[in-house]
Amino acid sequence: MTCIHFGLNCDSADLPHPAHGKALLGPLGILSLLETQLGLYAKDSALTDRLVQYLNCLNELDTPARFYSASFAADAFATASKLLQWRDQLYMAGWKGCFDDEVTPRLRDLADVETLAISQVEANVGQRVQRVIDTLSHQTSQITCIQLIDSLEHYPPL
Repeated sequence: MTCIHFGLNCDSADLPHPAHGKALLGPLGILSLLETQLGLYAKDSALTDRLVQYLNCLNELDTPARFYSASFAADAFATASKLLQWRDQLYMAGWKGCFDDEVTPRLRDLADVETLAISQVEANVGQRVQRVIDTLSHQTSQITCIQLIDSLEHYPPL
């Protein structure tokens, strides 16, 4: 039996040590624990690595018709950084990398870029969480309870 005390700000290294037999974990800690228990490989990738990978995808698909084209021409790194942030937020909201229905041109462009990024950009936290959730549908972890430190409404949906 493993019971986890889980808090949104508990990934910090300067937290007090948890009481005997109780694990105190934040979002990255519990994600890493679940990935380990479920046998899922996840590389801790630096933001700068992911940024360069995403910039390359944007560059490869850039045309004057893309919504990000003018900004990308003016400052490629700042544009890639903002769009990578949007991508990460979309995955944390449950996005799977494509849209089933008709969407705005901006979202269509992001989905087009994602056709490259899905295989060329290292996984973000949202993708890793989704992989854990999918795996938990047919595997179990050793965690038997999770006690939330913060109010439930403060946690993101995933």
